[in-house]
This record gives sequence, C-alpha cells and structure tokens, in this order.
Amino acid sequence: MNLPTEYIEKFAECYCNRLLDRRISYYIHDKDNHSRANTVHSGVIWSREAVKQLNSIDFRNNHDLNHLILLITYIDILLEATDQIYRVLYKEKKQMPLPDDTVFLNRPELYKSLDDRQYFKEIRALLSAHPINLNEPNSKEKRFADTPIGYNPITDFKSYHKIEGGYDFSSRLWTATRHDENTIHFPIRINELEAFAEILNNRYTVFLQRVRDIAYKRI
Repeated sequence: MNLPTEYIEKFAECYCNRLLDRRISYYIHDKDNHSRANTVHSGVIWSREAVKQLNSIDFRNNHDLNHLILLITYIDILLEATDQIYRVLYKEKKQMPLPDDTVFLNRPELYKSLDDRQYFKEIRALLSAHPINLNEPNSKEKRFADTPIGYNPITDFKSYHKIEGGYDFSSRLWTATRHDENTIHFPIRINELEAFAEILNNRYTVFLQRVRDIAYKRI
C-alpha cells in the first residue's frame, strides 16, 4: 500500500500551531469545559503508526494470513482514530460519515444492506476480533468462521467458485449444525480494503480545512 503520509503531517502541524489560538483552544472544549486536545493528539499518533504499518505490508508476492490480520487491525485503528478526531472538530457524537459509494462489492446476500463501516467491522470480527462468535446481520443467529484461505486456482475448493467477483482470501461462515447446508462463503479482497484505507487517510485533508475554518471564524 502507498498511503500519503503528508495528509496527517500537514494537519498535525496546523492543529498544533493553531492550539495557541484561543479560538481553536476554546472550540475543542466539551460541554463540561474540559479540553479534548489530547483526543486529537492520540488520534494523530495512532494514525501515523497505522499508515506506517499499512505502507509496509506488501501483498503482491505474499498472501499471508498474518499480514491480512495486521492489515485489518491497522485499518481499524485508522478508522477509530479519525472518527474520534471528527467528534472533536465537529462536536458530534456519531462517527464521521463515509462516502455513499461502497468500496465493498459482490457481498454475500445477508451482508448487502450494511454500510461500509458495518461491513468492515464484520470483516474484522471474522478475521481477528471474535471469529468463533459471530452474529448474522440484523439477526440473533450465530455463525462460526473457518480460518480464511488464500485463493489458489490449483488447489481451490469447488465450493469457493460460487463467489462472484473473485477474492484474495475467503472464509466459510458455518451455522452450528454439523451438516450445515447454509454455509456462507465470505470473500475478502485486498484492493477493497486498500481503497477503504485510502478513504480514511484522506479524511485528514478534510480535518485540515476544518481547523482553518474554525481559526478564521468561518464556522
């Protein structure tokens, strides 16, 4: 991956310089008059680390499960960090909205109604967070994930060819029944995850403009 690092750095420089401005300092206080400056500092620090690690992962010649888990972990950190910064700069309780156009295509039927944040969290759950204790979307039904396998045209299981759009990794999500006839074949595509990470990293260009707008009393 090749995420630009200058987006974070330009924002961080502007934000730190503008903290000396009483307008910025006052604006980022919460309703109880507590400063939330360190919320932003923490978000920036972890975003830097996430982008650094994401840029070091190379899937071109190595489709390795450990690398995939790291990819998911650091994208999740970037998502949470930028959501926190958004809450401070926009005085919001909700997460920062994502673009309407999805980057996650050809999904299993049960997952088509999810937005990109929800869908990414499903990927995170089945890959690392709690793969042996999954809930179907909008349901109390339980699913249990197999270890993801990488696509191999020679040794690939026939059942995995049901997946539209191809995949880099795929995991079977079973029901609790021994002879499961409702297995979900869940695709994981590196290019989609990389596109999602780019959207999150680009948030820093929006944050930079937001700080400038606050400082120059455009808000």
